[in-house]
Amino acid sequence: MTPTTLIPTEFRDITPEWLTGALRRSGALPTGSVASVRVERFGEGVGLMGQIARLNVAYDGGPAGMREDFVVKIPAPPGPNRQMCVDYRIYEKEVFFYREIADRVSLRTAQVYYSDFNPENHDFVLILEDLAPAQVGSELSATTDDQVRLAVRELAKFHAHWWDTDEMRALDGIPYLSDPIWRQHIEFFNYCWPMWQEKFGSWATPYVIESGTKMAAHIPQLLDRLSEPPCTIIHMDYRLPNLFFASEEGGVEFAVVDWQPYSRACGLYDIGYFLTQSLPTEQRRRLQDEAVRLYHDTLVASGVSGYSFDQCWHDYRLGVMYTFLYSVGTVAVDLGSETGLAYQKAITERHIAAIDDLRTGDVIPM
Repeated sequence: MTPTTLIPTEFRDITPEWLTGALRRSGALPTGSVASVRVERFGEGVGLMGQIARLNVAYDGGPAGMREDFVVKIPAPPGPNRQMCVDYRIYEKEVFFYREIADRVSLRTAQVYYSDFNPENHDFVLILEDLAPAQVGSELSATTDDQVRLAVRELAKFHAHWWDTDEMRALDGIPYLSDPIWRQHIEFFNYCWPMWQEKFGSWATPYVIESGTKMAAHIPQLLDRLSEPPCTIIHMDYRLPNLFFASEEGGVEFAVVDWQPYSRACGLYDIGYFLTQSLPTEQRRRLQDEAVRLYHDTLVASGVSGYSFDQCWHDYRLGVMYTFLYSVGTVAVDLGSETGLAYQKAITERHIAAIDDLRTGDVIPM
């Protein structure tokens, strides 16, 4: 992917002239030009790995019905968050998703109007559909049981499309969890784990501390196990701030955004991550059995065979254990605001409870 024009790294770089050129190159603006653009930042404390804003656009001679509101994503400012994105090819992969994968499946995501990526410095830009009036979820506010069921069902349909298929295996640009890019998690977890114990160890039971210590010694085995067939494409950050639901004002019924870390792996990674970090503990406990059963039933109804519910439940426990890495890893990330700190507290408490409830340390492969 070769950049075709200057890629904005600050929102002030998104001028009417730049936006006109970008939309013309993509074919989204065949006539006329952008007369003005107003940038409204949002997502503070949530969009930790990039900068996100809404663009309100006026045109001079543009085609009738041209969209006036977009969402734009650009890199995080220089610092540890941006370096992490470079190390894990986060920006490159998201641009690749919208160019090569998004149109192949029924799972609703934001339409892309322009994308660019510079492989030399990992600058990137995405101009995307604004999904309003649909509303994005949040780990810090309640979501309904029906919304949880909808998110699980649609994720299962997405996974089923790629489930152990030649189409999935042919996508060389997408790593498996066992590939070198994700083996950086070994060093990362071992770096964060002592800091996490110092900060949050008093919140955890001895079993959770024992499980985390065991995980630190066996991340290579976990990565290998989660990369064994049958694999699918996983979102890898399937949580409420990346999910949109219809609001009272309307909007799409359901959509998924933020396709940055997606990979090829066991689909239950996404379910373990979603149920344990997005849902308050009592809601997760109440819905957990039903949700995993719904996921498995939807796989089967979508054509997946040879994958038993017992295996699905075992893999769910593996997913819960491995995605503990993300709550542990927050100690090394610039959380940016009180919202980010509240997010860290919520997912840490929830994941501690899930590891205890499910005894996930017992399924770590040795």
